[in-house]
Amino acid sequence: MNFMKSKMSIGLLIIAIGLSVAVVEFRHLNFGLRHDTKQVKQTMDKQRAKQDVSLTSQSQKMLVQDTNIIRAKSTLQAFAKVFFSYNNQAVYDARLNDLSNMMQLTDEQKSSLFSSGLDRNGNSKINNLKLVSKYDAGTFYTTSISTDDHVIHVFGNVVVKAGSQDLGTKSSTVIMFADYDTSINKLTSVQIKKGME
Repeated sequence: MNFMKSKMSIGLLIIAIGLSVAVVEFRHLNFGLRHDTKQVKQTMDKQRAKQDVSLTSQSQKMLVQDTNIIRAKSTLQAFAKVFFSYNNQAVYDARLNDLSNMMQLTDEQKSSLFSSGLDRNGNSKINNLKLVSKYDAGTFYTTSISTDDHVIHVFGNVVVKAGSQDLGTKSSTVIMFADYDTSINKLTSVQIKKGME
């Protein structure tokens, strides 16, 4: 009988030792899992932070680029409205000064764009012939920004009503090509070609 109790006590002791070892192993395993989970979470948080910074940076670049594109188009449109609108020599002459804050052109470009409006005798063709011109409408397009030189190429399809006060005006299409420099926010090149009637 004592022998049976002894066997039972030994059996219970073995079970108790086994449970103790299992509990210790479980705690160790649980601590290891928590430690690994914590490391994975920290790594994921770092990656998420990097992605957030990257997305924010990309969004800011896109916003700046979109703003520059809008500004480039609106600058060429404002240029066209002033350039193609006059009804006498004084307004015709004032265009160069009125547009100076939105362009930075070479003297050669200015002289090819802004003629004097005078005939061979120095008289005003605009006043004598009662010439008039008015910007009517325009559609403007851009290429993507060039990161090397900060230049956006702008194209305009402009409808101009031109003629004389006596004979009336007729609509014609003009094509504009321009370069807009985002570092100075000005047009640095403007070309005008007659469009198709």
